[in-house]
Amino acid sequence: MAGHELLERDGELAILAALVAQAAGGDGRVALIEGPPGIGKTRLVAAARQLASEAGMRCLSARGSPMERAFPFGVVRQLFEPMLAAGAGPRSEVFAGPASRVERMLAAESEPADSDGPFAVYHGLYWLTANISATGSLALLVDDLHWGDPPSLAAVEYLGRRLDGLPVLLVIASRAREPGFDRSALDTLGQEPATREVTPRALSEAATAGLLRARLPAADDGFCRACHAATGGNPLLVAELASALAAEGITGQADDAARVAQVGPEAVARAVRLRLARLSDEARSLAEAASVLGDGTPLEDAAALSRLDLPAAMTAATALAEADLLRAEETVSFVHPVVRSAVYASLGPFGRRDAHAHAVQLLTRAGRPAERVAAHVLRCPPAADPDAVEILRTAARRSMADGATGLAADYLLRALDEPPPAGQRPEILFELGTAERLQDLPRAAGHLQEALTLTGDPARRTQIALGLGRALFGVRRAGEAKTVFEPGCCWPPTASTTSSISPRT
Repeated sequence: MAGHELLERDGELAILAALVAQAAGGDGRVALIEGPPGIGKTRLVAAARQLASEAGMRCLSARGSPMERAFPFGVVRQLFEPMLAAGAGPRSEVFAGPASRVERMLAAESEPADSDGPFAVYHGLYWLTANISATGSLALLVDDLHWGDPPSLAAVEYLGRRLDGLPVLLVIASRAREPGFDRSALDTLGQEPATREVTPRALSEAATAGLLRARLPAADDGFCRACHAATGGNPLLVAELASALAAEGITGQADDAARVAQVGPEAVARAVRLRLARLSDEARSLAEAASVLGDGTPLEDAAALSRLDLPAAMTAATALAEADLLRAEETVSFVHPVVRSAVYASLGPFGRRDAHAHAVQLLTRAGRPAERVAAHVLRCPPAADPDAVEILRTAARRSMADGATGLAADYLLRALDEPPPAGQRPEILFELGTAERLQDLPRAAGHLQEALTLTGDPARRTQIALGLGRALFGVRRAGEAKTVFEPGCCWPPTASTTSSISPRT
């Protein structure tokens, strides 16, 4: 990108413009923007937003973040919460019909209710979208979905396959490959007739030269070719390489071509470090705090973690935005995930550990949702901390209420690793087995059996035995299930009965 101009993206913009026109006319469409880091996906999402806004569509945006992967329906909440807080219309109309199922989930102050299962949430979100779009066409823009939480991924897939006849445009930007990312939802969407794939390509040598000369006006052709070869034409890497070279006083003459070192994330990291080094201590502290807390963090939280008062944090945030490190928004967000990664990596393993431990204390005192606090507990080493166990259990209960059973199981497994006080272990095993019954019956049976073995209270044993018997029946071990269900049965069962149950604790 040079200024506000998108280089060599005419084809991609034409596809987006066509999808906007079709969706605004009542024919729902999905744009799937995929590519490697730095290729320009975020700029295309911004372009889609501008096109949709010019077409009179209401635009709602969200962005995945590594710190929010453990926050169930975090991406979905980002999409809809700001609009509902601003008043999208009478709540009785917005949440009419099945959409009422998600009203509690989107009300941050509400306590979780009994879950009707994940399908009810997905269906409710579909009807919420339909109700909102009934008052005017709607564009839903999701960036960095590869870092989205699994329930949001499933919800986006469910919605994207049901836009026929709705004036709704769904724009998704994602990396094609990312560790820990299950892209099956995007593969499914990609096969839908309403979906168009947008795959931005690397810049040509000519475009790379134009981008370089925006920072290095005297760069000659040989130097530009060397930079193109080193970056592969990746727009972000070209721009950051130009910034790093300019900071070192390199003008881009023929003799400078030999100084174009290996580039990649380290080139970005060098450029970020150079920019931070020119800023105040307060700006550096705020950037480090923001990298720990994740994009979309309230400025108040980042200020507290960086031990700044709010006026000083506002001044620091302005300086970081002027240095092109943070976005100039109400919340704290980096201009690109690679920039955040560079700042986060600069903290070192011990610095990151201490920062996450501090974040747990800070966010707990601030009354932030348990899932947000638990995301930081997951990044702290086990320390036999009862408070951490309680945070994880609370987050698991909220995840279960929202139908995010996989995340609930992750929280509870981590609670067992803490470890919990001895008296809590049977209850956590029961909660874990209950969550796992919806996704992994053999593992659920193992954890429920251990919970039953450790529990003495007859009423509680009955509850646990009911869940265990159902799990055993579900894995076709009817004989063992019958033994569990028999009244007055004596536990623990014999070794022959339980030899094949291997809990992962």
